Amino acid sequence: ADAQRVYREHVRRQITAPKAVVLVAPTADERDIKGFLLGGRGQRSKVYAVRDVGMIFDVAVHPDHRRQGVGEALVNTALRRFRLRGLTDVQVTWSPENRLAHGFWQKMGFSPLLIEAYRKI
Repeated sequence: ADAQRVYREHVRRQITAPKAVVLVAPTADERDIKGFLLGGRGQRSKVYAVRDVGMIFDVAVHPDHRRQGVGEALVNTALRRFRLRGLTDVQVTWSPENRLAHGFWQKMGFSPLLIEAYRKI
């Protein structure tokens, strides 16, 4: 019910986090943005061989700038930053109903590791 406030707080936390990766793709005149990426360093469960991972929380590209390489450039920059921080694995999450996201992440070389499912009771 309060999704906008909750998301705004999430973005603020990510921007100020010490391990954050925050990227913005400005328009040519730098008056607006084409897209952004929020990410950071996270840890997976102890059952995984590689626990420290880069996590991409959000990538968004304005519809007017899609299919122009903006999202790809943001993700590639984030991957380089994670690599510089000594990370070897990166995790992303997307809804299976979001076909645009599914195609994009597959194009970027990501493939599902686990399927997370929900059921109302």
